[in-house]
Amino acid sequence: MFLSEAEGLTEVLVFSPIPLVFADVLSGEKDTEGFLATVGPADAPGVILLPEAANAAPEAFAARLAQSLRWRVGPREITPEIEAFRILPGPPPEGLASVEAAAALLATPSPEGPVSIGSGYVAMRLRLDAQALLLPLTVEAGLPALTLAEGVRIDNHVVDARSDTPRSFTRPGQLERPLTLPEGWIGWAAEYVYQGIVHILEGIDHVFLVVAMSLAATTALSLLRNITAFTLGHAVTLAAGFLGYAPRSAWFIPAVEAAIAATIIMAAITSYLRMRASATIYVLIGLLHGFGFSFVLARLLGPGSPDLVPALAAFTVGIEIGQLAIVAMVLALFWGLRQATAPGAELARKSVLVILGLVATYMVVERIPALLGA
Repeated sequence: MFLSEAEGLTEVLVFSPIPLVFADVLSGEKDTEGFLATVGPADAPGVILLPEAANAAPEAFAARLAQSLRWRVGPREITPEIEAFRILPGPPPEGLASVEAAAALLATPSPEGPVSIGSGYVAMRLRLDAQALLLPLTVEAGLPALTLAEGVRIDNHVVDARSDTPRSFTRPGQLERPLTLPEGWIGWAAEYVYQGIVHILEGIDHVFLVVAMSLAATTALSLLRNITAFTLGHAVTLAAGFLGYAPRSAWFIPAVEAAIAATIIMAAITSYLRMRASATIYVLIGLLHGFGFSFVLARLLGPGSPDLVPALAAFTVGIEIGQLAIVAMVLALFWGLRQATAPGAELARKSVLVILGLVATYMVVERIPALLGA
């Protein structure tokens, strides 16, 4: 999704997988309206979109496109005007990162033959009759969400070029929940900080490591030393990996993910035995986890993001906030246990570390096939 300002109006270029435009049809709520057809054997039918049908009834097809997304500027819902559309036989190229490039792709002719809905996209240019820069702009799905096959993921990549500094971010899902675009640089910084917090709290391997590090500390000073070393390590490779200074071979990501799981085992063992790991060890562990963070940030911003440095800094701040929140929760919980029963707190500490080690061992074993098959 690419947004820009034109003649006081908001212009939006949208590239949508075909199934999202026909979600009500595919769920059985409506008929095909003549735009879709079923092909293939009865036991394994396929569904195709007919570009000639869309071109023969442009107003009806544009109406379908308009209802696929709902827009609000502030509290007011507005109806988009579909100015142009094209059928694409496949997804837009990964390097698509500017309004100009998106407009050029929209200008390409639709294919003459049918397009499979499993691979095809609909590109559309629409205008919103409002100056959305003055009020929050919100978009959400106008059709029911589809049940996705296992392993299928939908990301919404947004490039907002309505101001002098274009910005971009990615949100997963089918826009079942309203997506309000951030306002101003404070709003965008808050978005990247939020994404950093969400990632470390949802990334179970990173959570496990921080918990093991927290339970390893015998003093506040040692905890501060370990956390600082880990932070320095992942800050370096987060920046390096995101900016492209990392191997691009197929084996690299699976290798990093397997190694990250292995670091949890090491941290759990050293914590269980009360071994004093050097700051250098935690710097090295941080270097591995930083690459993992960089994979997420690259997916969040998308290729060719125009606002790399501010986004990188804000995302890193979000990671640190999430990391400190985990540390605080672990310390508070075990402080409370120690006040109630010191032996019980020590038993709980060791039990948690054993569980972390066992789960991390399973994670390593689970990730090795991906590494060997790369």
